[in-house]
Amino acid sequence: MAAPQFGLSQPIGYRKRTDREEMRLRVMLLLGTHGLHVAQKAQDELGERGGTIGPLDLSCNPALRYATTLSTANTIPSAVSGMDRELSTLIGDSSSVSLYEKYQRGGYLPMPTTQRRTSRRLEPFLVFCHYAGVYVGFSEDHELPYMKLITPDALTLDYELDDPTRPSVYRHDVRRRLGSSLIDVTDVYDLRDPAAPRYRVMRGNQDITKQIMGRTYDGLDQWPEDWLQADGTPAAPIIVYGQADDISRGMELVESSLRVMVGWSWWWAGLRDTCFKGRNVRGMTLDGMDSQLDPDGEGKGHKGIATGAEDVLRWRDDDPDKAGEHWQWDAPFDAEKNGRAISDYESRAISRLGVAIDYSHTGGEPLAHEVAERKAEAHKHYDDLRAGDASVLARVATICNRRLGTSFATAGYGVSYDDEIEIPAVTEEATNERRTDPAGPERNPGGDQEVDGPGADTLAE
Repeated sequence: MAAPQFGLSQPIGYRKRTDREEMRLRVMLLLGTHGLHVAQKAQDELGERGGTIGPLDLSCNPALRYATTLSTANTIPSAVSGMDRELSTLIGDSSSVSLYEKYQRGGYLPMPTTQRRTSRRLEPFLVFCHYAGVYVGFSEDHELPYMKLITPDALTLDYELDDPTRPSVYRHDVRRRLGSSLIDVTDVYDLRDPAAPRYRVMRGNQDITKQIMGRTYDGLDQWPEDWLQADGTPAAPIIVYGQADDISRGMELVESSLRVMVGWSWWWAGLRDTCFKGRNVRGMTLDGMDSQLDPDGEGKGHKGIATGAEDVLRWRDDDPDKAGEHWQWDAPFDAEKNGRAISDYESRAISRLGVAIDYSHTGGEPLAHEVAERKAEAHKHYDDLRAGDASVLARVATICNRRLGTSFATAGYGVSYDDEIEIPAVTEEATNERRTDPAGPERNPGGDQEVDGPGADTLAE
């Protein structure tokens, strides 16, 4: 018999989902909106029983645990070098005076609060989905720059063969207003020809740019100045973190996460419905098992009755001269053993990706080499995060220079995370000097208040 044909393709091999579907599921796993996929997995794993185990248990999410465990860059406020404090204030910063003083000793400023919030929310997507985006714009009403997280499922990128590191076409799924209605559209930024960039608003295959925007965007002379880099090169208003290549990396954890949630749903059903000892009798009849309860009469049928904890059962011996027997069997479902097996599977699924999370053998504390391995794994995405954060600062500085007449640097920003931040210890002499200084430390402009406006809130699109 000929081997079955699965329609294998050279680029991606056999996969259940397209790249777009894969990204959508990964984002759902991180946002907690994946319930229907778990229900489908339950049908795949359990067949007809999948619809009878009761409510699904989504409390254990290995994908989310993996992503958050490795998202360590913003454990403490990130540090930026080469940034003007005024730029930080314009972006939106509420860092304390003491934090400013501390970071300035190391030659840094703390990353602006608004950007830090965006970077912190983006990091798990970078870890688990390998890329994400940030939209950078300028609010006409508030006269402030703003930034928004773009999750990977809403951002599709095309790369040129001769430059696989820089996207040439950006497709951003958004909602825009058409008349009195909000509709789903795709913003397309086509930069394949830098001398003739194009921007389109697409509703399916229909170009509705002029209906939505009131104009078209064809060529450099129609390109918005906010979408130009400092040297005048056309760009999209989107900063990409990471790279949208080899989407299948980590696919095994996607499937494992769904299986773990099905497993715990099944486990809870077993705990609820079958985790009790079976009671049996021989040579005895339960009072009440007569023809009124059982069509077969004389208690010989199979319908039986249901009882609760408040009920007392009275049995009578079938043979007056011989006492009946009663005994119990162990519960058919071993909750402890099955639960441990599911938990071990969950830990192994994450550990095989380089993150040791099972500390039961050490009394709850990780071993030194496990801490080092997890730290090394977490650092693998720092460079992509750093490049993205630095590019956002450069883009915001460029926009502010054009819009507000500032003269911020448009390059040369450095970003340090977590254990990369080195700050000299405060000497006793410096401490005493600050205590006796009648003027006190220089205050951070706007440092103790939240900045209102679009720059103070970042929402996932």
